[in-house]
Amino acid sequence: MKTVFAACSLALLLMTSCTPNQEEDEQSAAAVRSPYAQSSSGALAAIKQPIPHQEGIEERDWSYLREALNLSFKMFAAMNEKDGAYIQAISSSNVEVNTSKHTISFPYGDRTVETPFLQNVSLQTLEFRALTYADDHAVELAFANRQDETMVEIHAQFIREFGVWKLDGVITN
Repeated sequence: MKTVFAACSLALLLMTSCTPNQEEDEQSAAAVRSPYAQSSSGALAAIKQPIPHQEGIEERDWSYLREALNLSFKMFAAMNEKDGAYIQAISSSNVEVNTSKHTISFPYGDRTVETPFLQNVSLQTLEFRALTYADDHAVELAFANRQDETMVEIHAQFIREFGVWKLDGVITN
């Protein structure tokens, strides 16, 4: 009887010493979920800290950037395919699209600029550089397009007409 009691006590002691408690389970689970976590409390603190470049960015800024970027990608694709009808559909009232010459014309400063449709622009060669606000209804996106050994700068201007973003011009170097 004493040997059975001793064996059960030893087995119980081994099982309780080998079983992690609930807190240890939560810490190891947190470490698995976040490979960058040094500890579960450190990971939680890191998640709550804002990313430095996101400080001060408002929801409006994200919305404008998302809408203007989406329109830019569609514009680049349409210009690559020489789809003048689509370019006309997304253009503001300031832009004239010549579908036969594959150009767009728009006022820029005190003159009118005529720009050919951009070619050879793809997501593999395109880099986003900047978002600039002229006011609440006008933004400019800056891109760089790598072509062989050169880098072409693209500045796409958009205005908000009747609540919809429209292409207002494209300047390249």
